[in-house]
Amino acid sequence: MYACQHSFQKERPPSGLAVPEGVGAGLTPHPFRKEIKEMKKLSKDGKRIVRHEISKDEALEMFHDDPYKIDLISRMDENEQVISCYTQGDFTDLCRGPHVDSVKELKYFKLLKVSGAYWNDICGGWN
Repeated sequence: MYACQHSFQKERPPSGLAVPEGVGAGLTPHPFRKEIKEMKKLSKDGKRIVRHEISKDEALEMFHDDPYKIDLISRMDENEQVISCYTQGDFTDLCRGPHVDSVKELKYFKLLKVSGAYWNDICGGWN
């Protein structure tokens, strides 16, 4: 996601749940070269990936400009699940995790495919 944000700075970072078929981030095949180049660059910078546990109110405030995350957070029961986010450099995202401690641990990787998903099983997404 961090590489995606850096590659597409003018667009909203994608929201998506992890899916078995690949990265559920709404990417299409054409940016692979750009994404891989950015992923390699970011993996060398040594940034730490830090977990934060936050309240539902904090999460709603933190992601107030992202309707997908607001929808997701609104349906969470903070008495039944921990709401967490991860920060890497200047990027923070809502995520259950876990993650590696530092991107330096990501020496070898290959982006093989991406996947898409409908938001709440609705074709066409938000209107």
